[in-house]
Amino acid sequence: MSKDRGVKEGVHGFKAFLIVVGSGVLAALLVVGLIVALVKTVGAALSGGSSSSVANQEGIPPGTWEPAPSMEEGALNLCRSLETSGQAGAFREMGPVRVDSGGNYSDPGPGVEDRSVQDDCTWEVYGPGGEKWTFSLSYEALAGSGSDEQRIAEATDLFSQEESSVRGVFDSLFSEESMVDMADESISFYGVAGGGEKSLYIFLGRTRSGVFRIDVEIPFYSSEPIDENEPRTLVRKVVPVIDMRLERVLPA
Repeated sequence: MSKDRGVKEGVHGFKAFLIVVGSGVLAALLVVGLIVALVKTVGAALSGGSSSSVANQEGIPPGTWEPAPSMEEGALNLCRSLETSGQAGAFREMGPVRVDSGGNYSDPGPGVEDRSVQDDCTWEVYGPGGEKWTFSLSYEALAGSGSDEQRIAEATDLFSQEESSVRGVFDSLFSEESMVDMADESISFYGVAGGGEKSLYIFLGRTRSGVFRIDVEIPFYSSEPIDENEPRTLVRKVVPVIDMRLERVLPA
């Protein structure tokens, strides 16, 4: 059957215009979508690689907050962490100068049944008013082949022993403060020591099977002891660096 010659075949005019414009917009959206997806994929890959690299440099298992099943020798050098960690900026802003020999770090390495990681380090730092302070960190972390529960129990006993001995360091003890938000167990002491010639602030903490102690010694620059809040503020900024390292690096 023949078609009416007065009716033109195909789509013309305004309808054709809409189809052409619509097709162009759809194609453009598809191209933009593909570009965005590609950028996200590349960005995620680069971000993941960077995080993994930093985690490996820090000796921390990448992509997890769970403690590692084992610990490499040298991974728990907390004195080095204070000098290099991005979270220890408040400490480095005080111009620390290491004054000990740097040779006290001890770690027998993996496979030792009663493995214990220890160090004792001291820096000269400058307080908010430019006074010269002495900042010391000492710690012992139990990382032997026993169970995590057994190591934590031993560390708890070690914490109690250290707490008893700390009180004897002071000539006059002004205050004790439980700081439960800083570690699994923690307590601070403030008073006068050194024959009445210096203020002393001591923080004692336990995180998992690691026990650490921070001493901040401040010579008397006047007849009055320095405000306790000054060393406390520094310690509260430094402790999270140590706490996180112990939590993440000590083997489960």
